[in-house]
Amino acid sequence: MAAVDRLIGRDMTVMSIAGANILAKYRDFTLTMTATDYDTTATEDEWEAHVMGQRRWEVSCSILIETTNAFRSLFNTGGYVVVSANPGGATFVGTGILTSATNTGGQGPQMEEITVIGVGTPTQLS
Repeated sequence: MAAVDRLIGRDMTVMSIAGANILAKYRDFTLTMTATDYDTTATEDEWEAHVMGQRRWEVSCSILIETTNAFRSLFNTGGYVVVSANPGGATFVGTGILTSATNTGGQGPQMEEITVIGVGTPTQLS
């Protein structure tokens, strides 16, 4: 069977939040970009017409906890964080606010799950 070229989690080479390199500790990463759309369809139009409104980005990820809950501490102090990553072979850099920091434990490894919501346009998106 021939090998198939696919991007996998190991192909990410950049993953940092608030200056902390989490590449070796992350389990999953999701970058979501959404836009509001407005229906501008007139009464006699045969097809709907839409225009793009405000856009938004959000990053969520799960990280293995080594010795401290770094992001829970950051959540407590507040402020802006810079997110840098290269999912799907693309480059993403943006500034946002940490809106949630959750710790999980139990039989498996202790994890920290965080969500960052963007404040403005990403500074780099390619």
